[in-house]
Amino acid sequence: MSDDGEKYQANRNDNNQASDSSKKAAKVAAKAAADYFTGGKGGAVVDKLADTKLGNAVLNTAGKALEKQPGFAKAAKKLDDSGALDTADKGLSVIEGAGTGGAAGAENAASSGTDIASKGAATDKGGQSLLPSLGDTLGKNKKKPSSSDLDDIDDIDVEDDESSFDSDTETKGKGIIKAIWDMLDPITKMFIILIGFFLFIIMLGVMFIIIQLSSEKSGNNVSIVGSGSCNYRTNGFSVEGKKHNREINITNLKVRLMNCNGSGAVEGEELVDFEKYILGVVYQENGGGSDEGIKTEAVAARSFALARPAAMGNAAGIKLSEENGQWILQLRACTYDQAYCDPDKGCWSTTKGGESGGTMHSGQSSSAIWSRPPLPADSKIRTLVESTKGQVVVTSDNYIIHTTYKSGAQTAWNASNLDYKQILLQHYASMGAADILQMECSSESTDGSGSATTGQFTTWKQYDPTWGSVPIGNSGKTIQNIGCTVTSVAMLVAKSGVSVNISNFNPGTFVQALNNNGGFTPGGALNWANVTKIAPSFVYLGQTNVSNLSRDEKLAKLKTLVDSGYYVIAEVKGRTGQHWVAVDNISGDRINMFDPGSSSTDMWGEYNWANTSVFSYYKIS
Repeated sequence: MSDDGEKYQANRNDNNQASDSSKKAAKVAAKAAADYFTGGKGGAVVDKLADTKLGNAVLNTAGKALEKQPGFAKAAKKLDDSGALDTADKGLSVIEGAGTGGAAGAENAASSGTDIASKGAATDKGGQSLLPSLGDTLGKNKKKPSSSDLDDIDDIDVEDDESSFDSDTETKGKGIIKAIWDMLDPITKMFIILIGFFLFIIMLGVMFIIIQLSSEKSGNNVSIVGSGSCNYRTNGFSVEGKKHNREINITNLKVRLMNCNGSGAVEGEELVDFEKYILGVVYQENGGGSDEGIKTEAVAARSFALARPAAMGNAAGIKLSEENGQWILQLRACTYDQAYCDPDKGCWSTTKGGESGGTMHSGQSSSAIWSRPPLPADSKIRTLVESTKGQVVVTSDNYIIHTTYKSGAQTAWNASNLDYKQILLQHYASMGAADILQMECSSESTDGSGSATTGQFTTWKQYDPTWGSVPIGNSGKTIQNIGCTVTSVAMLVAKSGVSVNISNFNPGTFVQALNNNGGFTPGGALNWANVTKIAPSFVYLGQTNVSNLSRDEKLAKLKTLVDSGYYVIAEVKGRTGQHWVAVDNISGDRINMFDPGSSSTDMWGEYNWANTSVFSYYKIS
């Protein structure tokens, strides 16, 4: 290397060191300001954030800003060379019980009354910060830094004994601070105090963001209200006072959404759990109502729906019948029967409010009018409707009443001072309403009989607009189209808590990472083993075919896998199509699941046990 090259490299090294020194000085200033403005509690926040990428970037920016102040870069380098900055930083980090804090131990190091005096930055014995006295000095020292000021720093004796905070150390710490302070002009002094304060404010914002993301990742911020299922039993239906004798005993009732003209089912819509259907009707028709008004409509809508086939004589495609062992209620998805909006997906309508001719579901033409967004998992509407689950209006001899209603009735319900049962009995008195009958229902609450897992990941759906359009490999399909498998795996990865090598983990980022790591076949099927490339500790073990086993044999096999600590994904439509769900846990004979395609958590309540065909499973290595 030439002489010029060596000089250039030497200057470059000096400049890099000066930048590092300025960054250290910025951190000390931020910690000092943090301790001062929080009574000694903030320095630990700065320490933690300094180790993050974002915190490090903030400190770099602050250091560069400080370098522009006259004499600061050279002073910082001198202090760094002498070890004073490291000593001051350590003093702020390790002091315990000094000043106003008074508590001992590592945990209380973050809350003790620290500042910029002892050990290069410890508090006065009275717990008073030096920052006020520094501020008082601003008007007294008007000289600019000189070379002699900088040279004085070299004469300061710096100790690095973290176990002692005696008066001699305190005096030396104050000497370091005084030497820095005396050499700076008033503008620079004020700038240092302000940069420390604002740097701390910025870092508090960073800390808040990190805490929020951590909370979401650990899954402690969302509670789930399940739809459940009920056993609907009745002697028949009462329509305008006329009794229709039809004894029914129905469990796991589903709704098929029909076009308004009754010509056939709404294209692209799957069967809907009956209780979810009631929630969707209330959300669409009375989502802004009062608490008692919402509960009133839930019971009225449930009674109306069950009695509607009897009232219509099975005309216009409306009927209640059993198909291959599954009870299905067909209703038109508009105000000819009841307008419906999927509470989990939201809905589109070709006419405002879903009037006749409107198709109430997602995936419609671009000319559609947006009606309602997805209903939040912790929505009050969900809770209110859930509280009426299985309740219907009946006559004195337990015939379910065909509870017709119009918008005027909804307005009156919302304005009433009565509770919902009183409203219903009063409103339908002329139809013979005598009682609100409670059917037998299974609960999906976290009381030990249902799913006990909560967290944001439990609500992930393949059709979520946040990631629904993300392509699956080169298949030409998206997560919304064929992403049930990978969404189920993503939920189990999140549940397991294993580390992943991508940030902001969710089905969308998961699929994007898999796309870059051979995660899918050309047709879009998941390469199960390649999940480990994203979650190294989440190891694929294999799958077992259970399509020819009995119900008890399938349950026993699944229990063995779950009890062995495996994370299981189950294929639940083996004879009618293909759909995968994530197994959460087993409670008695009930299999609790995370379903990327519905809000239900009861696997065999939602899907016929006979169609469960394959179990794929992972384990944490």
